[in-house]
Amino acid sequence: MKIRSLPATPVRIPCTAPGRYSHGATGALTRTVIGLTTGDSAVGLGACADGDRSADVMAATLRVIGQDIRAVCLLQNALIPAMRHAPWTKVLAARRVLAGKVEACACCQSVHRALVRR
Repeated sequence: MKIRSLPATPVRIPCTAPGRYSHGATGALTRTVIGLTTGDSAVGLGACADGDRSADVMAATLRVIGQDIRAVCLLQNALIPAMRHAPWTKVLAARRVLAGKVEACACCQSVHRALVRR
């Protein structure tokens, strides 16, 4: 089950009441929904926290196209820099993108299992 495509869509979720934090208030949350399609057309959905990460997902897409979705360690090595705490890279953004991709991979695997059972 190889990764074929990985579109990312930012979604703005309005709140019924503003969320109040120590740094201010917000009336909506933004998440990035990741759609992962495998070679056998199974589709999985995942989400990245921390706002609009669609640019980070698109930057990481070229590194994971063609990789097996079950090889999470290989996906992690492809997405997160070798220096885990380098101040000049977006390590936190890469980790959040990886979390969304892993969630989508898990969804794809469950869809694939359901199709195989039929």
